[in-house]
Amino acid sequence: NVSRGGFAGSGNTVGALSFGGSTDGSVTILATTERLINDVWTTVGTLNSTVSENTGCGTVTSALSFGGWTGGDSSKTEKWSIFSWTTSNALNTVRRYNNGCGNVNNALAVGGTSGSGNIIYSVEKWNGSSWITTIAMNTPRFSSGLCGNVNGALVFGGASLSSGGYCQFTEIWSGSTWATTSSLNVAR
Repeated sequence: NVSRGGFAGSGNTVGALSFGGSTDGSVTILATTERLINDVWTTVGTLNSTVSENTGCGTVTSALSFGGWTGGDSSKTEKWSIFSWTTSNALNTVRRYNNGCGNVNNALAVGGTSGSGNIIYSVEKWNGSSWITTIAMNTPRFSSGLCGNVNGALVFGGASLSSGGYCQFTEIWSGSTWATTSSLNVAR
């Protein structure tokens, strides 16, 4: 219902949420939440704070929004529960352009940028109520791909200073450590 970019999402092909974002490249930041059910998007509420470049994970009925840009880099976390958002404990590190995976009870916040454009190594685990800093990635990056959950994940590509731009690097998360594995064929 609202044209925008830089937003987060959660869910699957049957039901999904879209939340936050901006209408004109981070100038007009939104708090809008839309839900997809039966191929129809409906506005269903708003985040407690306007945010773009945030990250999301979870389902259409139970989701997290964390990090992003609120006029400055953010550490805010909000939980969606069927019809509304509640503010939860913040990330330990402000970040945007980070990635996340998991669900409302167990999630990962991976990489991103913070403050003066520093690229982040750090990774945080969500335990349902708070974020705990855990083992950092080997290569700092932002705007990368990420899939999996807190017990096993894969981060790949993204922008990294160590590659002078976009990277091919891929790392696998075992639930307790990161290890470098096969690289992407094309840096992106």
